[in-house]
Amino acid sequence: NIETHDSIARWLAHEAQASVAVIEYSLAPEHPFPQGLAEVAAVISEIDATLDKSRRLIVIGDSSGANLAAMAILRLSSEDRRRIDGFVSVYGPYAPAMDLSSHRVYGDGSFGLSAAEMQSCWSRYASAMLPDRAGELTPLGQDLKGFPATLCIGAEYDVLLDDTLALYSELAAAQVDVSLSLWSGLTHGCLHYVGAVDSVTRAARSMLPFINASVRPHPQTESLGLKRASTDAGRSAAFAGPLTQRATNGARRHTSVAHRLGVQILRGEMKSGDSLPTEEDASSALGISRTA
Repeated sequence: NIETHDSIARWLAHEAQASVAVIEYSLAPEHPFPQGLAEVAAVISEIDATLDKSRRLIVIGDSSGANLAAMAILRLSSEDRRRIDGFVSVYGPYAPAMDLSSHRVYGDGSFGLSAAEMQSCWSRYASAMLPDRAGELTPLGQDLKGFPATLCIGAEYDVLLDDTLALYSELAAAQVDVSLSLWSGLTHGCLHYVGAVDSVTRAARSMLPFINASVRPHPQTESLGLKRASTDAGRSAAFAGPLTQRATNGARRHTSVAHRLGVQILRGEMKSGDSLPTEEDASSALGISRTA
């Protein structure tokens, strides 16, 4: 709420030279899922409706707020979702089953938040949903096409580190413009010390280029259809299908190409020994320059 995150909001407002709204929502267990989620989605819609359309709209969620923000974005209509220029997930919880590697490695509480505490939070948030309908509580496994450009932030010594990596992986697989920032040496909840602890402040500044570079795509370039390169099928397969571009700067284009290749490799569609497309073929297929 405002009391817990006032210092973070003020730091962001100053560093990003932006207007920041802090959304308060009804808390569990008195108000379990989906009440808080519905309230967050309603506030985002209201802000969008009243915001000057020339201004960027960035949604940021910290810890449980990251899950709520992501799910709220998914609740919006496709038209409203397109109005969001970026989403920043700061070490959010996305795996209600608590069965990921970081839950075991960092789950004893030595670094603050423990796996037992996180499991208790999930239970209080939506006990009636666990375990049979746990998939309704998280963006993992949802249809993420059309999700806004996203920056996934994870802390190195955090029980939820693999939650961040899981979200990053699913967004990349859905061909969303997604970037990953891992905060070395830091723990869950560290953002509360921004402006007071140098290592946290340096890490938090990694959000600023993303926030300031998140631009609304021109309608004509929001979704670019790709042409299959005129080469053998194996070399062109990595670039078959649509690639959504939600930003126009060079770094975003480089990231989109890297994600496309990475997803194809993870899916087994690009195998060891396969040849990558030539620069000419790849740039033609993606509609970008050879430099990118």
